[in-house]
This record gives sequence, C-alpha cells and structure tokens, in this order.
Amino acid sequence: MSSEWRAEEQRVMHRLALVAIAVCVLLVAALAPTLVVYGHDSPVANPDDFRAFYCAGAAVDARRDPYRVQPLWACELAALGSNGLSLGDARVMPAPLPPYALAVFAEVARLPFPVAAIMWSAGVLACIVLGAALIARLTGLPLALTALVFAPAQICESLWLGQIVPLVVCCLCGAGLALRARRYGWAAAALLAATIEPHVALPAVLAALLFVPAIRGRLLLGTALLLGISLLAVGPAVSLEYAAQVLPLHARSEIVNFGAQYSLTSLLWAYGLAPEAALRLGEASSIGLACMGIALAYRLSKQYADDAFLSLIPCLAILLGGVFIHIHQMGIALPGVLLLLSRLQGRPALRLALTGATVCLALPWLTLLAIPAVSDRLPAAAPPRAVALQAPAATDFAELPRTRYIEAVVARYHHPVWLDTVVKLPTWLGLGFTLAAAFALSAKGAALRNSPRLAPVAARFAPVEVPAEP
Repeated sequence: MSSEWRAEEQRVMHRLALVAIAVCVLLVAALAPTLVVYGHDSPVANPDDFRAFYCAGAAVDARRDPYRVQPLWACELAALGSNGLSLGDARVMPAPLPPYALAVFAEVARLPFPVAAIMWSAGVLACIVLGAALIARLTGLPLALTALVFAPAQICESLWLGQIVPLVVCCLCGAGLALRARRYGWAAAALLAATIEPHVALPAVLAALLFVPAIRGRLLLGTALLLGISLLAVGPAVSLEYAAQVLPLHARSEIVNFGAQYSLTSLLWAYGLAPEAALRLGEASSIGLACMGIALAYRLSKQYADDAFLSLIPCLAILLGGVFIHIHQMGIALPGVLLLLSRLQGRPALRLALTGATVCLALPWLTLLAIPAVSDRLPAAAPPRAVALQAPAATDFAELPRTRYIEAVVARYHHPVWLDTVVKLPTWLGLGFTLAAAFALSAKGAALRNSPRLAPVAARFAPVEVPAEP
C-alpha cells in the first residue's frame, strides 16, 4: 500500500510541476510584449552578458579579434541602439569565453540583435526548465522540488543577464547521467560542452579523465576537436592570446568588486590584502579546491557505485574559493547538493546540514537585497563621487576598460565591507555545509551503499564476476 501511495504522490508532484511550468510559460508570454518594448531596458532588450557574447561572435564571423575593444565596442553600441538603448558609461563588456565557444556565437550573430536576444532569453528559460528535469532524473527527487530549488535564482540572475550557467548545469547533469549509464561518448560530449565555463567545468573533466579509463580516448579526441575549432575560428595567435593574456586580465578585472564577487581573491582584497597577493592566494585556492573536489568525488563514486559524482562534486568544491565567482554560478552547486541529499539514509544531522545548504544556495540573496523593502532598511552607501573614465584605445583588450569601469563604480557606490560579507555568508555556509557532509558521507558510504534504497544502483554498477575455469 505504501508503494502505491508513493507512486500516486509522485504522479501528483509531476502534475504540479507541469502546471507550474505551464504557468511560467503563460506568464512569460503575457509579459513578452513589455519585455521587447523599444527603448525599455529589460532582460530581453539588454542582456548584458549575451550582448558581449553576441558581439564577440560577430567579430569572429568577421575574422577579427573578439577580445579587443574594437570591434566589440562598435557592435555593442549598435546592438543596444537597435533596441533604443545606449551603452552609457559602461563602455565595453568583454567576452572571456574560449574561442571554440565564440565560434558558436558567430552563427548566432548572423541574426539581428533583437531577434537573437529574444531567442537567447527563450533558450535560457528552456535550459532552466530542462536543468530542473535533469536534476530530478539524476537524483530521483520530485520535479516540483528540483524546479523550486533551481529555477528562482537562475531566473533572477542568469535570465536577466543572458548568462550561460543554466546550459552548463544541463551539460554537467547530462554528463552525470551518461557516466552512470556508461555511455561514455555522450558523457565526454557533455563534459566538454560544459567547458564553455572552463574555470568551473575543468575539474569535472579532469576527474573523468583520471578515474574513468573508458572515457579518456573520447575526451582527448573531443579536446583536439575543440582546439581545431578554435584554430579555424580565430587562428593560432588569438587562441594563444586568450590563454596567455585575456584570462589573466579577466581574473584581475573584478578584484575590487567585492559587492558582486564571491571569490577568495575579492574577499581578501576587501579585508586589506594587496591585489596581487590576493590574486595569488585565490589561484592557489582554485588548485587546492579542485584537487580536493576531485578526490572527494572519486571516494563518493566508488562507495556509492555511481560515477555521476565525478561530474558534480569537483565543480561544487571549486566555487568556495578561486579568483572569479559570481552569484549566478552558485546554481552549478545545486545538482551535487541534491544528489548527496537523495543518497541519505537516516543521519538527521547530515540531512539538516544538506537541507540548510540547499536553501542557502537556492535563494537569490543579491536580488532579495535589492528589494526596496529590504534595501531601504540597510545602511546607506557612501555619496557618489564623479570619476572620469579614460577612453580606451581600439587595440586594448576589452578587460582593461572594464577594469577601469568597475574601479570607478566601486569608488562611487561604496558599500560597507561587513554588509557585503553578511550578504554572502549564507552562500558560503551552504557550500561549506555541503562539503562537510560530503566528507562525512564518503567516510560512511560503504554502510549506506548496501541499504535497500540504493541496492538497485549498486547492483547495476557492480563489477561482473567471471567464474574461474575448472
């Protein structure tokens, strides 16, 4: 009777999830006319990050350098002008994606910007829905629950900015499902697609490369393919420029932006450390956290007989430090948290820790802080100070004027460091609780693996014993 009740409960939850998705679709359809009004700033008319991706793709399509001020600046002015908007003093937005990713945006940039922006916003929304469905499939949790956990922050953050995080989450979850099913071609393709965010996805690629021998050839072949696409798209000089100059400049571009940064580098700078020293410690933390996440994922994958951990836990670990982490990237941690939560049997302390971590990571704290009812009760920022912005040279890397712009904004709109720290504390605690629970589960996983709930999974991935010859 209990199994029938649980099956009925699952059907009800799925119906509720479908109703919720239908309501979201209808709501977006109803709001669409106001989102595309000429001259009205909206996530469709002015998705900041997508605008940069679009213009970098247009530069690649025109066989020009996509990492320089020109042609990015001219394209961004034209793109916003097509929607009746101006770039203002923000100057140019860089697009620090790898060349093979910009080769895809080169195809997108052949569309007029208003059309491309609408299609991209619809695609981001579709990835949010698909991401919730893949997390449900990966963890066995109800779709209504995974949608409630994953969707709100991504709608508030990634959809507004035109960001790629929902796509990365879909790729990592797809890789986890493919690794679990031992479909290594699909797993390799999904992992390499996730490297559109290379500093987050690379630890998962390394984990699969180290601990799944059957995927190594496919990953190496796929890497060679991506390198070939990069060389064809921008040539060897620009490809080398991206790795040697663009990435280091981008890492430095937001050191002082503690109001929006969740990186260790920015935290250390905010509390008085010199920028260069903070950057070096942030880089060291990236390496250390990646190694820790890979080792932890390996232990969990072996003790739970589930290679899906290899695609999720390393990415989760690296979010706790590093040199360049934004709030919308915290959505990448949620599949790993929910996978750990779904594996618990008893252990109320760990369940409480992971439930709290889920809440901490799911809520869009920066968006909540911007609500007038909240912001009006917070300490006022320092009075604005006028800061003249130097006009960039056309041949400069786009990160240089972006850095000057961020420094000017920080100088004009300074928030108390303690307030910015308090806002970020729930997110950091969520990551910390998750990693602590993962360590505890990896130590006790052998006992839990044999529980009735996990027996089918363990049996599916158990090695086949070949009888000895007589």
